[in-house]
Amino acid sequence: MIKPVTYEDVVKLVDRLTVADRHKLLAHLSQSTPPEALSTDEWMAKFAAVRVRVAPGPLFSDRREDWYDDDGR
Repeated sequence: MIKPVTYEDVVKLVDRLTVADRHKLLAHLSQSTPPEALSTDEWMAKFAAVRVRVAPGPLFSDRREDWYDDDGR
């Protein structure tokens, strides 16, 4: 009889992978799980992982007047 692989066994094996192989494994796992199979918390965690946090530059303005001419076009 074959012994089932436990989560702890997988973690030990993943710890032995190279960084490049870990990235490949993460890419495989993220693509192999269909979005509808994820809970809301899992989906939000996955979404948060791909967000890029960038502070606006010193010259950025969100004012309409700064983006368009005086006549608003």
